[in-house]
Amino acid sequence: MAAVRTIVDQFTAVGDAHGSAKWLLVDERWWSVEETLTSALGAAAMLESRGSLRGDRVVLAMRNSAALRVLELGVLITGRVRVAVTPRLHDREIAAIAADAGATVVCCESERVEGVTSALAETAVHVAVVAIDRVDPAWSQAPLAVTVASKPDDLAMLLYSSGTTGAPKGARVTHGAWVAQTQLALAQLPPLSPADVVVAVAPMAHFGGSIALNAASAGAATIPLATFDPLEVLQLVVKEQATVLPLAPIMLHRLVEFSAELAVEAGKHLRAIPYGGSPISAARLRAAAKCFPGALCQYYGLSETLAPVTALLSHDHDEASRSADELHALNILSSAGRVTAGTELRLDRNDADASRPGVISVRSALVTQGYWGREASAGGQFDDGWFVTGDLGWFDDDSRLHIVGRHDDLIISGGFNVQPSEVESVLAR
Repeated sequence: MAAVRTIVDQFTAVGDAHGSAKWLLVDERWWSVEETLTSALGAAAMLESRGSLRGDRVVLAMRNSAALRVLELGVLITGRVRVAVTPRLHDREIAAIAADAGATVVCCESERVEGVTSALAETAVHVAVVAIDRVDPAWSQAPLAVTVASKPDDLAMLLYSSGTTGAPKGARVTHGAWVAQTQLALAQLPPLSPADVVVAVAPMAHFGGSIALNAASAGAATIPLATFDPLEVLQLVVKEQATVLPLAPIMLHRLVEFSAELAVEAGKHLRAIPYGGSPISAARLRAAAKCFPGALCQYYGLSETLAPVTALLSHDHDEASRSADELHALNILSSAGRVTAGTELRLDRNDADASRPGVISVRSALVTQGYWGREASAGGQFDDGWFVTGDLGWFDDDSRLHIVGRHDDLIISGGFNVQPSEVESVLAR
C-alpha cells in the first residue's frame, strides 16, 4: 500500500479498500464510499462552475449535514482549501472571514444567502454565494472534477480563530499536518474501521468535525445531525448501534443530566467519545465516566496546533470513576492528560519557581504554518517551530498537564493575582 502523505491519499485509500462499504447517511439512505466520493467530485465541478479553481479558498458556513461532508470532501480531494466556519457566526463575520481568506465561493443554507451577500457587498470583495440545503442529485451526474496529486506542504485548510486579539486569523493547515493530526487523534482511540458508525452532532466545522472526518478516513460511517437534542442523540446511538460520538463538553454533561439510565444504555454501544474544546468540571466528568466506561477521551489543542497536544485517555477516566480517593479522582479529571507522542511542550515562566504555572508552548508536526496573509511570526506566537499558546499550565507528579486559564486573562484583586479558572471552580462547586 502506498504511503499516506496527503488528505487525497487518505480518501483514495478508503475508496480503493472499502468502495462498497456504507459511509454516509444521506436522506435516510446509506451511501457507499464510492457513491459519496463520486458526488464529492460532482460538487467540486459545481464549485468550478462558480469560479473556484485549484488552490482557491472555499468557505463552508453550514450546519452539520450530508451536504457539508460531501462538499468538504470535494474541496479537499480536488486541491481547493477548506475554510469551514461555525454557522453561529453573524453574516458580517462570515463575510469578514471570506474577505480575509480571499475566498472565491461561500456555501451556506438558502435562508442565509441574502444576508451573507449583503454583508459581502460591504467588503467590496467579489465572492460567489451558493445556496446548499441538501446533497444535489445532479452532483452524481455532473462532469466530474478530478482528484489531484497534492503534496504534503500544500495548503489544505484555514482554521479561523480570533484568539486574544478579536481579529479573525486563519491558521494555515497543510495536507501533511492534517494527516499527522489524523494519525495521532485516532491513535488515542480504539482502532476504527468500516464497522464503526459515527454520530456527528458536534459542529463539523470545529473539533467534533475533525474527529468525524478523521474517523471517515479509517472507513467509519457518518450520521450527521444538525442540532443537538439529548434524547434524539441517545436514541439514535441505540437504534444505529453507533460506536463513536464526538462531543463538546457541555453536550457530554447534558446527555448524562438528561437521563443517566439512557446514557448507560447508549454506552453499551459506544467505543469512543472524544471530547474537548472547552472546560468541564471534574464532578460532571466523573458522572459521565460512570455512564460511559472505556469510551471517554479528552483532547487538548488549538486551531494553531491542531489536536491532540495532550490527551486524557479512557483508562484515566475509568481510574477516576472507580477511585475511592475523591481528591485523586478530581486531580485526574481536572487535567488535560499527558503529552502525546511526537509532541514537545514547554512551560515559560517569569521566574524559576517550578510550582507556578507557565505559558504553554507547543512544537510538533501538528503546528500550523502561521496565519494566512500574515507574517509567520505574527505577534511573536510562532517561533522556530514552536507556537506560544497563551494558555497557562503546570504538570502534576503523574506528568498530567493542568490548564489554569489564559496568560492575558489575569484578574488583579487587592494587589493579588487571580486566575478566572479559580473563580469558575468556586462557582461550579
